[in-house]
Amino acid sequence: MLRLTFVLMAIIWVGEASAANIAMPDCGALKNWTQDVVLPSRGNNHAQREKAVQSVWTITTDEKTAPLFGKPYSQWEDNDFANFQSQIETCRQATYNPSDGYVAQKMNFVLYTIQKDTGKKPKKPNATLVDVSVKKPDCTRIAEWALGGGSFPDGTSLEKRQAWMFEDHNTAALFGLGFSQWNIYDRALARKYIVACHGEMFPRGTSVTTDGGRKTIMGFQMAESYIANVHRRLGEVSQLSHVMEQLEQFQ
Repeated sequence: MLRLTFVLMAIIWVGEASAANIAMPDCGALKNWTQDVVLPSRGNNHAQREKAVQSVWTITTDEKTAPLFGKPYSQWEDNDFANFQSQIETCRQATYNPSDGYVAQKMNFVLYTIQKDTGKKPKKPNATLVDVSVKKPDCTRIAEWALGGGSFPDGTSLEKRQAWMFEDHNTAALFGLGFSQWNIYDRALARKYIVACHGEMFPRGTSVTTDGGRKTIMGFQMAESYIANVHRRLGEVSQLSHVMEQLEQFQ
């Protein structure tokens, strides 16, 4: 009887453990976890890319994920993947350092590989990992913001102009969320809004003769290039087409 009671208690405990959300490690622990990930090289080297993908599955075995996340990878559910994505996004930006062994890029590749491999994600119907917080501003407001960036005194560096445009209080006022809190979906969608408004207000072939118009165009170009550079810096370029497909379905 005692043995039966113990077995039943163990079954109940396992069931409760599998239902609980994953425990989220801090950025330092995630950095250590991803350190052995191999990044794919540029180009179409299939064998090298397979090696990179396999390095992700090596660190996501149940034996390696259970101690770190409190739950084996094979038992993760939709909310676990969503929470994991959120933490990776936060840590990827917090740990970005060009001399720090490509930590941000490795985190990005892990997230991309897991998202792409839908066969390894238990996914409920209509479930999605798209996490968008930015709002769509009116084109007039985006143009005013662009004009502000383009209206600095002559000789002002590009970095200073862009830093002003993407200060949290400016982006929060325009897009509803400070730039430092944007994830890959927010960056991709905001850039899409900016490019669309740029094209709407200044169609190709339009002759711009006013100083304000030229400065506004400069501001649009600075905003577009700034977000594009952040995508490159964080190693996000390879997954942008997939992200945009998700955003199309989401919207």
